[in-house]
Amino acid sequence: MKVVASGISYRGKSNAVEYQWNSTTSAVTFINFESDGDISIYKDAAPLGTWLTFPISTRSATYASVDTTYVDNGKSTRHWNRDTCTFVQDSVMVIQGQSLMVALIRVTQRYQQHGDDYIGSDWFAPAIGFWVTSRLCRRSARPATRSRLVLA
Repeated sequence: MKVVASGISYRGKSNAVEYQWNSTTSAVTFINFESDGDISIYKDAAPLGTWLTFPISTRSATYASVDTTYVDNGKSTRHWNRDTCTFVQDSVMVIQGQSLMVALIRVTQRYQQHGDDYIGSDWFAPAIGFWVTSRLCRRSARPATRSRLVLA
């Protein structure tokens, strides 16, 4: 993961950082550090996108939704998704012998396209300004892991 640009304006936010996840893809993520201590990540669901705020500091549940119809290859397609972020608790996580205070945020996502619901757990370390791990599972008997980021 590398920082492409920082302190930039993007989609209505003015303190954003652009990250590239790895060198084999051009996919980028935008994260904005809010003035109240929360962070927002830009969810780019082509051809749509929206900011989803993780309530690290405010601890108030946040919501983001997209509901639109667009034309794709001549076919009208309705797309919707709904996301909720809820603060769960503060805790301590030990990484390479160092104790870090982390905020556990529960993320619930629902998508119309496949009828899938997901629930995730994200641990964010304010001291380093980033996630230390993230898990996402499908709400069914078959769990699917999205990612697990552990900082070295």
